[in-house]
Amino acid sequence: MKPEDVRQVTWQKETTRANENVATYSKRGPNVNLPFQGKVEFEDEGLQNCSIVIRGVSRGDESCYKCLFNTYPDGPISGRTCLRVNELYGPSLLITQTNNSHSTLSCSATGQPVPIVTWDNT
Repeated sequence: MKPEDVRQVTWQKETTRANENVATYSKRGPNVNLPFQGKVEFEDEGLQNCSIVIRGVSRGDESCYKCLFNTYPDGPISGRTCLRVNELYGPSLLITQTNNSHSTLSCSATGQPVPIVTWDNT
């Protein structure tokens, strides 16, 4: 394949129904589809290297993404990468003192994947 054989590069987000076009780069320049405007941009613009950046990543962005190089006359060449979003909220520590001078310590954290809370007696 020669560099001039690449006609268009398309990024797609894989969903359960069908692949959703995110952004396309062609000789006419970049085009980010409406639902992704302001969130996705091209880091490198060109038909040979067409990296995208996803800003403000959230759980809704978690998916596999496909990069399709549409070439002529050979047809499409594709690559695939998957984005996994891990989140951690907390931890939250609560100390409650009772009347008999004992204290109750509570620690909690939420996130994805589910965090494991451990105590250290030092």
